[in-house]
Amino acid sequence: MAPVLLLIYDKYFEKRMVGEGTLKERNGSHDLLRILAAFSVVLIHVNATFFVKHFNGERETTAFIYHIEELINLLTRFSVPCFVMLSGAYNLNSKNRNYKDYYIKIWRKTVLPFLVIAVGIFFLVEVAVVCGFLYPDPIEPVLRFIKGELMNWWFMYMIIGLYILTPVIVHYKESVSVVTYQTVAYVWLVFSVISQSTSTYKVAYSFGTICSYIGYYMVGNAIHERKQKAKRPYFFLVAALCICGITYYLRDYFQIRLYTLDAYASFFSPGVVVMSILVFLFFDSITIKLNLVGVAGLTYYVYLFHTIIYILIFAVLGSKCIINELVTIVVVTCLTFILSFIAAGVFQKVWAVFIKRLRKDSSMKYK
Repeated sequence: MAPVLLLIYDKYFEKRMVGEGTLKERNGSHDLLRILAAFSVVLIHVNATFFVKHFNGERETTAFIYHIEELINLLTRFSVPCFVMLSGAYNLNSKNRNYKDYYIKIWRKTVLPFLVIAVGIFFLVEVAVVCGFLYPDPIEPVLRFIKGELMNWWFMYMIIGLYILTPVIVHYKESVSVVTYQTVAYVWLVFSVISQSTSTYKVAYSFGTICSYIGYYMVGNAIHERKQKAKRPYFFLVAALCICGITYYLRDYFQIRLYTLDAYASFFSPGVVVMSILVFLFFDSITIKLNLVGVAGLTYYVYLFHTIIYILIFAVLGSKCIINELVTIVVVTCLTFILSFIAAGVFQKVWAVFIKRLRKDSSMKYK
């Protein structure tokens, strides 16, 4: 077993990488965006604990609280698209054109840690099921895991699919002109909007789901590699907030519910697409000198841990609220975010020690 794992952690990739790209390549503004996107993902899910029940008529609330929760649900939707665009910005380059090298790298950095964490959390979920705290049937978590519905991990199935397609996209990119590549990126995203608004999926790794996010993936790379940066980047941020406000008003006025809760379509409503691109343009156009690499590098693990953590927090709270729903949402989101970072940091340390010891034991065995 050890030699197999060590083959995956090949010497070629022994140099420590943090997040997407090396330290020299990283932009502090991108790291800040990654952190904000991670916080927004946590906020989406904590907010949904109340908002979904109000939306479906299962729980009563005041109009004010409902509209605030609906606004939070919309305002935070830039998170997943920006995560995907950040990945595309750093992944779609000539360094990742070699299939074998790149697949070893994503196995080491993404797939293997995900499997280890998923198995651990899955075991905890099954224990909770047996104890009567979660799903009534122990088979349900298995089915949810297969479909990609367990612990909000649908994102992992999608992003791993994009990573598998990365060398293919890189080879295509190198075979066409810059203008053609950029045109295809934006046209693909337009068709993704149409596809997601007219389709439903039974599993997170459906080909349509993965292919739709190729649009965001390529657009993020096209924006990042453009030659001229904006002279007034704050225009993008103001425009994004305006688009968010207009989208919120139109949804409320016309009672548009298609994009409100669906895990796939909600990130492809026209307003969210434009808003997400504008947010990414803003952060790609500014320079932040803060060194946020250490924190940003943990956001991947934060995503994997955050759901089980807020579930445990709500299990302790029960049906109680801290003052009111909005305060509860803020407190639980911040607490989940902090505890998720602690869990991510501990896992990263333990994982590094495990791999180091694995190398040492293997080298002694084969001397």
